[in-house]
Amino acid sequence: MMRRVTSTAVGVLLVAASGLAAGQPGAPPLVQAARNQDVDAVRELLAGGAAASDPQADGSTALHWAVHWEQTETVDLLIAAGAKVNAGNDLGMTPIVMAGTSGNGAIVRRLLTAGAAVGATGAGGETVLMLAARAGSLDAVTALLEAGADANARETTREQTALMWAASGAQPDIVAMLLEHDADVRARSRTSLRVFNMGGSRSAGSASSGIAVEEVAQGGSTPLLFAARSGDVESARLLLDAGADVHDTTADGNSALIIAAHSGQGSVAALLLEHGADPNAAPLGYTPLHAAVVRGTLRDRSVASTDPGAGVPLVRALLAHGADPNAQLQKGTPVRRWSHDFAMMARWVGATPY
Repeated sequence: MMRRVTSTAVGVLLVAASGLAAGQPGAPPLVQAARNQDVDAVRELLAGGAAASDPQADGSTALHWAVHWEQTETVDLLIAAGAKVNAGNDLGMTPIVMAGTSGNGAIVRRLLTAGAAVGATGAGGETVLMLAARAGSLDAVTALLEAGADANARETTREQTALMWAASGAQPDIVAMLLEHDADVRARSRTSLRVFNMGGSRSAGSASSGIAVEEVAQGGSTPLLFAARSGDVESARLLLDAGADVHDTTADGNSALIIAAHSGQGSVAALLLEHGADPNAAPLGYTPLHAAVVRGTLRDRSVASTDPGAGVPLVRALLAHGADPNAQLQKGTPVRRWSHDFAMMARWVGATPY
């Protein structure tokens, strides 16, 4: 399903950028044939001398369309005819970027063999390896790593790595493969400071304006923190075994255990506790037990019931590992952190989980 949705989105971008509907005059016949998934027409046009890399108006070639539709036979025909495998369209997308996005390992391998750049990137600096990891394609990830892809390359927006994307997407097989190729378990995403008013929404004000504001550090997440949020127990275990720090925190101080608790990921929280996570650490003024209760894990909410380890078992696990049920909330949170319904209200200061 992920591949289908992603591929469709890429197709929409291609058509929007070109300004041409399928079959509209203006695109080279070979491009139209590939866009229409007509392999026989592609074969005939190439046999008749059609230029394999002539683009349509947005720079997309027949090879772009063949990769988009995952037409392996058409890809083979175009490569054999000398199609430029590193040609980019106006969006900067090359065929291998598209193949990584769809997670088609067979096409990724064909393009690499034909000379496609293993380090090609999308518009946001995301590498083909990152895209293949997000698509959940172990075959494509393996092919790229074997071809020399940098397991620690970062995209430019949040400076995240393929390992972070794999952990976030609950792809333990890909996490394992990346770790085998020396992916950095302690890499951190970009940290930035943002100003929020104490009511919880972003503010353009400042202390001098009379508005109570707080600078909040955001980002600074490691692969383990992504796994804690997504509930990927197996990836979390692999990361811990590879040297990830169970006491990892985000730039603002949120621990992996707190993130797991308030994301309703009880099984990951239990794993972290087994590896020595501190059940009473409260760098932001609240404990994992506060987070579990506020998140609603004591109630029969659908968001909590998605994880069989959530709810009462999580609270029991925290208590069994020494969580203090009488710990008091020290301060409220200025913003919601990592989930759609998590916040510690200022009026709750002094409250215990119990």
